[in-house]
Amino acid sequence: MEILLGLLLAGSTLLLVYPFVLYPLLLACLPRHDPPAARLRPDTPRCALLIAARNEAAELPELLRRLRSLRRAWPELRITIWNDASTDHTGRLLDTAGGGIAVRHARQPVGKAAALRAMIDGEEADLLFLMDANIRFCPGDLLALRRYLDDPGIGAAAARLVQDGAGNSRIGRFYRGLEDRIRLLETATGSTMGCDGALWAIRRALYPRFALAEADDFRPSMEALLAGRRVVMAEDVHVRELAPPDRRGFARAFRIGCGAWHAHRSIWPRIGRLSRLDRFKYVSHKLVRWFAGLWLVLALAAALGLAVVAGWGAMAAGVLGVAAVLGAAGVFPFSAPWGIGVQMLGTTLGVLHAMRGRALHRWTPVRAR
Repeated sequence: MEILLGLLLAGSTLLLVYPFVLYPLLLACLPRHDPPAARLRPDTPRCALLIAARNEAAELPELLRRLRSLRRAWPELRITIWNDASTDHTGRLLDTAGGGIAVRHARQPVGKAAALRAMIDGEEADLLFLMDANIRFCPGDLLALRRYLDDPGIGAAAARLVQDGAGNSRIGRFYRGLEDRIRLLETATGSTMGCDGALWAIRRALYPRFALAEADDFRPSMEALLAGRRVVMAEDVHVRELAPPDRRGFARAFRIGCGAWHAHRSIWPRIGRLSRLDRFKYVSHKLVRWFAGLWLVLALAAALGLAVVAGWGAMAAGVLGVAAVLGAAGVFPFSAPWGIGVQMLGTTLGVLHAMRGRALHRWTPVRAR
């Protein structure tokens, strides 16, 4: 029994830490890919910025101010905002946008994926920039991101996201910094596995049609990779957002996990056509990590089992219970591992929810306020 529990503890712990520690170490040992290479074009690509918003009245004054500055710096850029049947003052604020900003109002909420699809169907732009309504950016950020797509070998490019505020300060900054390092290493060795929804760009010809249950950023950005183009993170392009409170991390992770698994089932038959390196990245960055909640539960169960065999079961259970209570109450340093564990469990439960054929169609943006 002790040997079996020891093997279970070792195996689950290895799978738990692999995508966060061992995988980036392996990436750091791989040869580097050539940096993006711009080529002269006979024409200037038409560009459009698309934003889907629902109940974003608190964010809109700042967003509209920045969009007007962007229009002055880049007058050729088309900007469209979709109001997804908001129940606050979002619609009235958008009606005062002016400045060449197009607004579309939905009578019934359709969700982010359907909203983006509707806006894209009405666009003739060559390059699409997709951004969340709560993002803080400078005009130069989009111009810099566009330059990455001057390389014809790049199909999609994402900006880096910096989270501000105290809502998710320790956990959010740690996870975001780790995720950025992994994505930059993936980019340096070829392609990263999908784009972050904060701000990213894709060639319109590569944006696919997909089911509403599928993740609205991961799924289309992976299409660029499946089409033979690189997907990269722009190291020099940073945008910001106010971090959501830790208490909302589970719901967000559950939604992401559910949508990601539906997207995975859609593209999995084509993943086998990727290079061995990209298949290795996909399994390491996505598949193994999506089940981190399972590896965590198995590791804790095996550790408790070993403690019971050794006669320390009650003590181990008590220590674990106290640590969990303190973590849930936000007491440092217990709050950090608690928050990370909750997000891992949320993602895995979302995946299991999707594996049962269920989906989350309602779009509820996670906010800092």
